Amino acid sequence: MVNSFDEAAAKLTNLSSEITRVLDWNKDELIKLSQKLKDKSDFYYIARGINFAIASEGALKLKEISYIHAEGMPAGELKHGTLALIEPGTPVVVICPADYTFLETLSNAMETKSRGAYIIGVSDKESDIYDSWVKIPAVDELLYPMVAVVPL
Repeated sequence: MVNSFDEAAAKLTNLSSEITRVLDWNKDELIKLSQKLKDKSDFYYIARGINFAIASEGALKLKEISYIHAEGMPAGELKHGTLALIEPGTPVVVICPADYTFLETLSNAMETKSRGAYIIGVSDKESDIYDSWVKIPAVDELLYPMVAVVPL
């Protein structure tokens, strides 16, 4: 967490290089994912805490550019109806920083995977749960959404 103005300024100064790293690290994976998922008609984006807004934004952008159903939601709310809509192969984008939300978010991802979902992890920490991993650099939790939104 940022403790001072100077520390915050330094982290913001480095933000553009972190965003560039996201694109450099994931270019090939994102191209493969776009080809693999181009015929899917439903996408779900899940996250917890501050990253829920990024999940919603990712879903909105996909909906706006592709005219398909995409929904962003808090990971902890999956059991309230959405989980029943997950069918084998349904893409679920899981924004999962290696922070205090990591294990609970992975648990929610496992719930969708048990129903056959294709899990796309957007995280600074790899997991066997992910079918595809979009690697994000480890950054301050308040800056994480600004880095995680780029590949969505």
